[in-house]
Amino acid sequence: MFVASAPVPVSSDSNVTLVLVSAGVVLGVGLMGLILVQVARSRGRQKRDVLIAVLVIWGLLTAGSISVSVMQQMDWSATLQQRISSGYYDPNNVSDQPKLPIPLWCGLGAAYAGMMLWAAVGKPTTALR
Repeated sequence: MFVASAPVPVSSDSNVTLVLVSAGVVLGVGLMGLILVQVARSRGRQKRDVLIAVLVIWGLLTAGSISVSVMQQMDWSATLQQRISSGYYDPNNVSDQPKLPIPLWCGLGAAYAGMMLWAAVGKPTTALR
């Protein structure tokens, strides 16, 4: 039996948590991008602009998918707590838990590995430009 429920109001604590998690995700993705650009730069890749363009698209997809997944999990967790506290909900029923986009993340990981391989191929330059 499903009990009707209203959406849980967003607390300021969850807003701060969401901002911090999103900032961490963006920082992590940005650092991964900088590493890739530095590898391409040190190896003297001629078409770094193409790599950077693909890297920007990859970064937006990665940061966006992780942030959306975190938001969905946080919203579901708050709703589950509200349902459990009502006393009429089975705490073991997690059938409506949002699914993580594991295939998308595997594809994004493979794309990053491919970009890293492409950036690393080539003769290293003697001086950084």
